[in-house]
Amino acid sequence: MIRRVLREYCKITPIVLMGITDVDDKIIRRANESGIAIGTLTRSTELSFFNDLASLNVLPPTALARVTENIPQIVEFIQAIHDKGLAYHDSSGGSLCFDVGAYEASEGKHYFKFSSPYEQRDTALSKGKKDPRDFALWKLGKPGEPTWESPFGNGRPGWHIECSAMASRYFGSHIDIHSGGRDLAFPHHENEEAQSCAFHDCTQWATHYIHTGHLYMGDEEKMSKSLGNTKSVPELLQECSARFFRIFCLLTHYRRDLKVSPSNVEHARSFDQIFVSLMASIRKYLSGSLPLPRPLDEPEVEQWMMKAKSEFQRALTSDFNSPLALHSMLTLANRLAPILHPSYDAPLSASNTQVKGFSSSLTLLGNLQEFFEEKLGSIGLDFRSNSRTVPANEDLPVALVDSVVAFRDRVRRCSLEIPKEVSSSVKKQLLTACDEFRSELDAHSVMIKDHGKSGSSWSFRSSTRRVSGESR
Repeated sequence: MIRRVLREYCKITPIVLMGITDVDDKIIRRANESGIAIGTLTRSTELSFFNDLASLNVLPPTALARVTENIPQIVEFIQAIHDKGLAYHDSSGGSLCFDVGAYEASEGKHYFKFSSPYEQRDTALSKGKKDPRDFALWKLGKPGEPTWESPFGNGRPGWHIECSAMASRYFGSHIDIHSGGRDLAFPHHENEEAQSCAFHDCTQWATHYIHTGHLYMGDEEKMSKSLGNTKSVPELLQECSARFFRIFCLLTHYRRDLKVSPSNVEHARSFDQIFVSLMASIRKYLSGSLPLPRPLDEPEVEQWMMKAKSEFQRALTSDFNSPLALHSMLTLANRLAPILHPSYDAPLSASNTQVKGFSSSLTLLGNLQEFFEEKLGSIGLDFRSNSRTVPANEDLPVALVDSVVAFRDRVRRCSLEIPKEVSSSVKKQLLTACDEFRSELDAHSVMIKDHGKSGSSWSFRSSTRRVSGESR
């Protein structure tokens, strides 16, 4: 989302580098347990990861940097730090460590940019280190592990150094934005910043650090593999659409924790269904399959659009406030709802029978359609390809539903045309049957909207539960 906002609203085209750690303790252990080569394991995992990103409509990075393909650059980076007297071999196993104390003694350098000394959880001296804050730049190899030659002994890079070295290879001595989860601020980003400032002899390496919140199952339990409460993207997309999941994420500011709770899930479903229903109605009016009840008040609607556009853009360019941006679109949708979805017995205006006014109203509807598709699409929410979101685990042919709803609509319209003095009981029975049939289809995720004598429209629901159109 951040990348899209920078491009669409700040006229900045970011070059996004993604680092791929394809060798570390966990990978080595898993490869040994599985009896497969590390390269085979990591490339398979990488492929699945990028397939998942594509499934969720996440833009791919501009470039990739794999650790195993950048070993010479990483070794050179470490060597430069060592030559400045900011690295030493620990006394336990000989691994090369970054000397935080020596770094802090350098002019203009300081540690703890992201945390105070009192926030450290592990204050005990680690094996052979001068200071508990010191961290490995190069780990000496152990039997059964992949190793590379270096002036510090055969081994492999430490976790923090690989990111600094690879980013510096592509971007030089400075990067604009560095992002990651909140848990990476310390020690990972803290250590990256220190070693990068040491290498480039600067006081600030990354201009902006963006730290995101965590995903929680309910109010307390953080989603993690160790707790066994994770869910894969393919499993997720069996239960909901990618668009729904993006809405669910965007309704929480990126800095805050995202909680998977019934109320938050229902809130996201409500947003999704409101926009699905709105776009379906607009398309029905534009195609002529649903008569427009009355001309639109063009100056008023255009004023609503301009206000929504301004609020949407202001929210996104103010620390990427996606919840506020979505609510600006919801406000516009709610204002349009009574106009595009008149009540069951609302009388049609006299101008409904006049051609004057309807042509320009249809043009305005086209502008509304383009407006919603463009603005929501700018944050990765695609409402353009199909106005009907087929719910998971449902296999209802669209053509069949079209026919069923059309038949019900004919019965309902004929019932409305029956004069009361002829047979009010028959009319009531038919309308009651239509309402009952609508409820039955609703149970199968097909939502029908009746528009007085103008006809009916329908859309798939993203959930079998009834949702509200009110903002929360």
